[in-house]
Amino acid sequence: MNSREIPPVEVRFHPCSFSDSVGRLFWWRGELYRGITASGVALYERIIRDGTVARLVEQGLLIETRLTDLSLDGFSIVLQHRTLPFVSYPNCWCPSMLRDAACVTADLVIELERSGLTLTDAAAWNVLFDGGQPVFVDFSSIVPAQSLDTHSWRGYDDLLTYFLLPLELSAQGFAPLARWVLADYEHGPIQSNLLALWAQRTPTAENAGDLSIWRSVLKSRAPSLLRRLTMRVARTTGSAQTKTTYRADRVRQLRDTIARVPVPSAAAGFVVGETSEPPLLPSDPWTEKHRAVHRVLASKRPATVLDVGCGNGWYARLAAQFGSAVVAVDSDERWVEACYLAVRTERLPILPLVMDIRYPSPGQGIGNDVLAPASQRLRCELVLMLGLVHILVFKHYHRLEQIAATLATFAKKMALVEFIPPSDPEVRTIGGEEFSWYTLDNFTRALQEHFHSVEAVRSHPQGRMLLFCEK
Repeated sequence: MNSREIPPVEVRFHPCSFSDSVGRLFWWRGELYRGITASGVALYERIIRDGTVARLVEQGLLIETRLTDLSLDGFSIVLQHRTLPFVSYPNCWCPSMLRDAACVTADLVIELERSGLTLTDAAAWNVLFDGGQPVFVDFSSIVPAQSLDTHSWRGYDDLLTYFLLPLELSAQGFAPLARWVLADYEHGPIQSNLLALWAQRTPTAENAGDLSIWRSVLKSRAPSLLRRLTMRVARTTGSAQTKTTYRADRVRQLRDTIARVPVPSAAAGFVVGETSEPPLLPSDPWTEKHRAVHRVLASKRPATVLDVGCGNGWYARLAAQFGSAVVAVDSDERWVEACYLAVRTERLPILPLVMDIRYPSPGQGIGNDVLAPASQRLRCELVLMLGLVHILVFKHYHRLEQIAATLATFAKKMALVEFIPPSDPEVRTIGGEEFSWYTLDNFTRALQEHFHSVEAVRSHPQGRMLLFCEK
């Protein structure tokens, strides 16, 4: 097969791909590729040609991957992966998303075992979401099953610590703690510190996955609620180890345990379809606000949309109807749970995430490059911020200049933001004389520092305005 050579100067290696012994991810001409070294060629060519990869892709477990005719210096073959619109991290997923990601990872391990294969690791960071569908993306972590010891397989502890522990914490009402644990990329230091607090024995980053440490927690001075949690985890892991020595059976049992963990359901009134929002198609119940947002989406047709403070996701779903890939973020996990259930059911191109726009998820690594911050990963052509400015001002003491800068940071081209005036009943009850600077003129001037055009159109109820901004 004649190959086309990729000029090395045109390649940008993926910052997360630096420790893989058989391959490296890289970007070239806007597409995502993976160079494979000589040691991985036989395996990956075989599983692509014999249909194993196609079967896993068809089952929704693995990212679409194909063998190319490209060549790159230092690599024997080059694979191409389908790129997803957005990259998200586990600490921004709602519990249902984390549970679904765990089940997909476990299902992939089980399916791989049928072909004599397995994963070197099963961390949550190896999963991305394509709308409401989690998919495993770390292709080069697939290895022959016999190359890894069944009893000490790292992936089992990954399923335990990256998925089961935070899910159990969320189920017990400790969702903020679960997010804090999930934010630990290395997933050792924070968990070992937690265990040190809960147990007499002091774990380290190296032995944090040791199941005996979890059992030591049972004898610790941990509060009764946490003791019940760790007892359940220890019982699960202990039974899995003694009943079978086969990796797939152990994973299947752990998957069943994960699938049974109850996730906090959306509160009454949070479920999409049970609110006062009208149908998504233009109709009589639509207000001027609905029609104004619809006009912007219909005329501009943005490829990507970020809906900040998405609530029940109505406007995110409206944007998706125009073919936009949408990120819908809200600081209230209940809204995100409700939005995710609708996205999953209706197969919408929407990525719901738990995120406070005041504290977007930061980057990690040297120069924030290993894990990119939300301000890079979630930038969109159009940003929607509806019914949120007054909350940021009166409840969180943000200045109008800060809000305008936030919009400009996340908006590649455009922003549509709602301004609710001081005379509005919703604002009048929370405002005061100290906020005399909160005016439409001041907000318009703040936006004009970042956008060359700011156009005001009427919203709903009367007196509210939508500001359409273009760079």
